[in-house]
Amino acid sequence: MHGDLRGFSAREIELIANVARYHRRAFPKKSHANFARLDRGERRLVRRLAGILRVADGLDRTHGQVITGVRCRSGDGWLRMRVHAARDPGIELEDAKRKAALFERAFKGELTLAWSGPKAPR
Repeated sequence: MHGDLRGFSAREIELIANVARYHRRAFPKKSHANFARLDRGERRLVRRLAGILRVADGLDRTHGQVITGVRCRSGDGWLRMRVHAARDPGIELEDAKRKAALFERAFKGELTLAWSGPKAPR
């Protein structure tokens, strides 16, 4: 909230601050003052963006930039993420799934992660 983020409105900075707050462990709650100040649509956006950020953080678990691309599909109650990598991203996939609870709650579906690569199992 107090960083010098030039080019963003005060409202955009409030949204960014909320996403940053919730990208780790805590789940967004209306009892949190900063989150409560947001309107319903903004709260939904923060939940989704923080959930995406958590999964993305898991997909870079080893900080080796193993994942080179992601394709997503969704349906009624399911979300599928196929990640592209030159080598087996097992550690990254496990960590992303471990961090997927907010993502699944925000998008109302169970996340399935799969590897697509040159040596990916068929």
